[in-house]
Amino acid sequence: MVLGEVRGGRLHLTVTKDGGKSQTDEAVPEGARFPFAAREVFLRESKALGGKLDTKVFDTRDQRWRATSYSEAGKKPVVLDGRALVARVVLRTRGDVTEREWLDEGLVAW
Repeated sequence: MVLGEVRGGRLHLTVTKDGGKSQTDEAVPEGARFPFAAREVFLRESKALGGKLDTKVFDTRDQRWRATSYSEAGKKPVVLDGRALVARVVLRTRGDVTEREWLDEGLVAW
């Protein structure tokens, strides 16, 4: 389990694994965010951002800040429960991993 808190521009981490606990702290890179915060900023502010956000995002799997890019990938017509809808497609790229997220007008992912 990884718990993190930002205080005074520093990330304080507590990692619990196999009964042991370790604590570290490090400076937060300029403009960096946690994963859900970065996603929300992009989804809600993508027009103001010009459809692209490049930022550092904290990866809890290996406790590292990773360069991450969010970008608009257009619209896609889909059928959901017999209704024709248009989904907003958002690309998230971290290194060589690219993920697509499909969202409705209320920013709900499918």
